[in-house]
Formats: sequence, C-alpha cells, structure tokens
Amino acid sequence: MTVTNKIFVIVGATGTQGGSIVDTFLGQPGWRIRGITRSLGSPSSKRLSACGVEMVEADLNDLESLSRAFQGAHVIFGVTDFWKPLSDPNLTRTRKTGQKLSQWAYEYELQQGKNIFDAAATVPVLERLVFSTIADVAEHSEGKYTGAYHADTKAHAEKYGKERHPELWKKTSTIQVGVYLSNFAQLATEMPKKEADGSFTFVNQFTADTPLPLIAAEEDTGPLVQALLQEPPGIKLMGYRAWMKFGDFVEAWSKTLNVKARITTLPIHVIIDGMPGDLEPDVREMLAEGMANMTEFGFKLREDPALTQPHASNLTTIKAVQEKLGMPPSKYHRPELANEEQEILEHYREWIHFNHTDFGNKERAKSFYDLPETMYFDLMKVIPRGGFAQHYDSIDVYYDDSHLACKDLEIVATSKDSGYGTMIQRYWGTGTDGKQFSFTFRMTSLLRKIDGKWKWIHEHVSFPVDLVTGQGDLTCGTGTSGKPEN
Repeated sequence: MTVTNKIFVIVGATGTQGGSIVDTFLGQPGWRIRGITRSLGSPSSKRLSACGVEMVEADLNDLESLSRAFQGAHVIFGVTDFWKPLSDPNLTRTRKTGQKLSQWAYEYELQQGKNIFDAAATVPVLERLVFSTIADVAEHSEGKYTGAYHADTKAHAEKYGKERHPELWKKTSTIQVGVYLSNFAQLATEMPKKEADGSFTFVNQFTADTPLPLIAAEEDTGPLVQALLQEPPGIKLMGYRAWMKFGDFVEAWSKTLNVKARITTLPIHVIIDGMPGDLEPDVREMLAEGMANMTEFGFKLREDPALTQPHASNLTTIKAVQEKLGMPPSKYHRPELANEEQEILEHYREWIHFNHTDFGNKERAKSFYDLPETMYFDLMKVIPRGGFAQHYDSIDVYYDDSHLACKDLEIVATSKDSGYGTMIQRYWGTGTDGKQFSFTFRMTSLLRKIDGKWKWIHEHVSFPVDLVTGQGDLTCGTGTSGKPEN
C-alpha cells in the first residue's frame, strides 16, 4: 500500500521562523515540504529546492497566487513581516499623501495576513493552519498604548481570521514568538557596548528585573510548531526557550563569554532620540509604545490563561544559545588597547548606518577608506580596477535597493593606530537590472588610524569555492535562510 505524504506549506521558508520549520520537518517521514517564494530564481529558493523543498512562486499581496500555492496543503504555516516593506522605497512611495508611514505599513501587512486566512480557507483538505502572531498591544496594555502598529497587525489579522472564517478557525493554532536572542548580537540598539576596561554594558529600557520570553527563533520555531501539530487545534502557544529576568540573562551572557557585564537602564525617549535620524517621527512613536508595553506589561504574557506555555523536551538550554551569540574572547585582545577597539567599533557602526541610509553617496563611502588609486581583486584571477570610484561604480548595480546584515563581528586593535576586524556579512535585494541577488561572505579588514580617524586600508572577502568546478558559493553555504533581525 502506498502512503501519501502530507503537504506542509511554509510561508517565509527562507526566513528565520519559516527556515526553522523547514529544518525541523525536511527529511521527516510522512511530510512533503512546499516553500513559498516571490522568485524561483533567487539563491535562497534554489538552495531550498536543491535540499528537496518544493518551491512555489506566490506573492502575499496577490490572493489568487497564494490560493494556488496553498492548494493540496494539509498544514500551512503563515507569517508576515512588518519591516520588510518599510525597507523598500518603491513600496513606501505608494502610500497616500499625508499618510503616516507606520499606518501605511500596518495596512500593508494586515492585508497580507488577511490574504493568508482567505487563501487557506479555500483548501478543502487542510487539517491545520499555524499562524505566527503577536499580542494586541492595545488590549495587552488595557488601552494605554494604541499606536504599536508593528505588533497589532498580526493580532488584527488573527482576529480577522477568527471572525471571517469560523470553519478555518476550528483548524487553527497560533504561536507568539518571543524576544529574539539574536537581537543582542545583531541589532545596534541592543548590542552591548564595550567599555574601556574591557567590560560590556547593555544599554536599553529594561531593568534587571524585567521578565523576557527569550527564544532562538532560528532553532526553536520548528520544534515548537512540531509540538503544536501533536496537539488538537485551538492552542495559542507562547513561544520561548526560557523566561528570564533581564538581569539573569546578562549574567548568563557574562559567564558564558567570560567577560564582565552590567545594565544601564535609560528612559525610552532617550533611546528613541538616539536612533538613526532618518526615522520618521510616527515610526519613533510606534517603537516607543511597543517598548513601553513590553517593559510595563510583558509579564502578562506569562500569566495569560489563554496562552499555553511551552514545555518541549527537545529545546536546548539558554546557555547553548548564549554560546552562539558571539565569538569567544580572543587571546589577542590587550586591555591597554580597549579604547582603540571601541573607536574601531564606532567606525563599523557608522559604516553600517551609512549602508542603510546613504549608500549612493560615493564621496561619503570613500571617507571610510584610505585606498590607492589602483586596486586589485583576486577572484580565482587577478582583476585590476582603477581606483575607488571605478570599483564603486562596478558594484553599484547591486546596491540600488539592497539590505545589509552583519554578525559575529570581532575587532582587535594591534597598536594605538592599527587593527583589524572580521565578520560575516550578507547583502540581498534587487539590482538596477531588476534581478534579485543575495550573497553571504566573511569580510576581514585591516584598519589604520590616520589624522585621528580610523580608515580601512585593505579588505579580504572570503567565499567557499568548489575546487573541482572553481565556482564560488555566494551564499556561503547558507542561502538566505535565517535572515538576522537587523
């Protein structure tokens, strides 16, 4: 007798939550994994396809294409992304005159969430819909905070599904994914600051007693969804690896990396004022309300009787994730050069901010470097280019609409005026030729302090290469799965 595998359709299969689900279910007997993508030709789609995932082209904004992609599904995982459209200037230009950017993004994501429920309702063989949601902040705060649109979109899409599709709702489970542990390693606003004495300071709105539902979403989402599917529908799961006071988390981080760490709690308005200057005022207000809600009412997520708390035995410990949050202390660090390493870190931070806000400014880009008029690139052959401008023009096609994520940054000052840094970088987006691109690599850079300012004097980019074919793997073996929350 032939046993037919059940089809599991995963929205966001190349992302953090969806990628974890792919990793959990791919290869398990009884399942056929189908991933949703906007482009079958993207590197991430090709990578998943090569791994055995059936990739299907669909757009969350196009109900018809989404309905086609869902057909035949026994299980669907649905998730939306509030921040992605905000990073696309071609999309943000479509908002109505006078409309707040946060309100526009709310409506944009809400429609995508509605489309997931509408499309899922058309699948006759569907057994389960798992929807990734967030608590309604207005309800959560008892009406105190009503402008946290980045949270409310998912909650309001969930309510839409419950009211519009009662039969589908009987087959639905939800998961609220907690605070990403990776934020403390990848977000400039959350990363600890290195002090002159070699210790670190976590500067944010949390006190040591603030409770947080911490999760390694790139690892834990899959096992949590697997646990949901082993239970009847209707469960609202609060997804976390450990519920910890922020002070306990910082202590665990400190002990794991063998460094000293402390907490500095700032008023939320001070944190918001320190964010990049290009953020629109209404987006700042939205972020402030979300932060205030988490600080004041986050504990209610633990006490809400409607939420099921996770007890999955296959989730690893908090310490295991901590060990992945950063590179171990280098034996090359010298305490007397701590100030220089902090200065180099600020150089990197300025450069990352520049990438997000002003990448087309060639002259400003050049200010980060001290390079000769002729540069050479060794990519399986020597490629000479006539100085910085020619090089910048040659790569500009990739950065017309690009995004940058960085992780595992290690900085070492070798003297008062020299040092180096190494990290993993990922660029992805759409080039001026309309083609999507994504490449991941290790960047190792040498720096020199010139006239009081740190500048890069040499860069080495590393990609894995198949020595048989001579072809490089521009995804560094990772594709685009598990994009960092940067």
